Amino acid sequence: MPFQARDGANEIINRVFVPGPNQNVTVSGTTARTATDFASDTTIVVLVATTVCHIVFGDETVTATTAGILMPAGMERMFKLPAGATRVAAIQASSGGVLGVTEMR
Repeated sequence: MPFQARDGANEIINRVFVPGPNQNVTVSGTTARTATDFASDTTIVVLVATTVCHIVFGDETVTATTAGILMPAGMERMFKLPAGATRVAAIQASSGGVLGVTEMR
């Protein structure tokens, strides 16, 4: 069953998002995170990775581990930001690559 993003009132979000800033995170065997905080009006991010990796959302100190969300290579995924999340961190599953992060408004 597909998951649908919901707002604070638990209503399905049926709208077109406008792409905002994007950042790339170099994915390696050491955790790395987005260089700057997401804009305050960003609620959704679109991620695409060139390699299988694990991701974790958090603040400027967020650290990714292999216990994080598994992000497949070459597949675009949309995430609603958890409360308080201002950055995303990534770590490789087996080889290095790049995680593209696009903020959506």
